[in-house]
Amino acid sequence: MAYTWEGFPIVAPVTFRSNQTVWTVDKLDKSIDRTVHPAQRWELSFGIITDTKENLAFNALTTDFGSKNQMIMPSLNYAAAISTAKPSATQIKVSAGASAGVSTINIKNSSTLCGARIGTFIKFANHNKIYALTGNTSIPDSDPSHPITFFPALKYAVDADVTVTFYDDVVLNYYYDDSMMQGITYRDGILTGIDRISIIEAI
Repeated sequence: MAYTWEGFPIVAPVTFRSNQTVWTVDKLDKSIDRTVHPAQRWELSFGIITDTKENLAFNALTTDFGSKNQMIMPSLNYAAAISTAKPSATQIKVSAGASAGVSTINIKNSSTLCGARIGTFIKFANHNKIYALTGNTSIPDSDPSHPITFFPALKYAVDADVTVTFYDDVVLNYYYDDSMMQGITYRDGILTGIDRISIIEAI
């Protein structure tokens, strides 16, 4: 699948960054103490192809800069790599409710065999946070309770029967990262390109 931003094709390299606060103390004996805060968000940067429609890209970057926006979360790979089909948008649901803070949850499959690879992005329908699988999973036909593990830990509790989406069914809610936005560059009257788009997950 070709991923897009505001209708423009996204081109490599695409950078995925996991922004998680880490406190590091370098002690006198040269040992290191490190503490990681559980809160986390995804940050992406990428180039786009404008096909002489740079005026539309300029408009998107200026008039809507302060708003929360949406796009399909680019996927790292498809389920075919583990010889199973990609789950459909409504195929997988939570089989038993789970509390915030857990990293494993049980899901149920309402249809045929499907699966996903480690690193696959997933999303629970009751909140905006996106998670990444921490292990390969192959979900048997009509399985009523199948465990999956993910990162980061669950930000909000989920109830039974909440839909879980995978791959290109995952919608990213985002803001523009104003600290990295460079704009559109012209040199000697010639468009040399739109600098990389940088966005941060809205959670």
